[in-house]
Amino acid sequence: MLIAVLTAVPMMAAAMVKITDTEAVMNSVFPAVELLNQATGNRTLTIVMAVWLIIIYTCKAFPIFYEGSYASVGSSC
Repeated sequence: MLIAVLTAVPMMAAAMVKITDTEAVMNSVFPAVELLNQATGNRTLTIVMAVWLIIIYTCKAFPIFYEGSYASVGSSC
C-alpha cells in the first residue's frame, strides 16, 4: 500500500501539471495512455510505460498464472 501511495501521488501530481489537452484525455479510447503521452511527449516512452503498467497490473490481478497454485494467491511479482 505504501509503495502505491509513494508512486501514484507524485505521478498524478506531475500529470496534472503536464497535461495540455483535457478534451483529448477525456475522449481517448485509452485515457491513461493519452495522459502518459502528454506527460512524456515521447511516443516510444509512452508505449514502454503503458506496457510496464499492463505487466504490473497483470501480475497483481492474476497471480495464479505465474505461481502455479492457489495457495500463493497473496504473493507478489
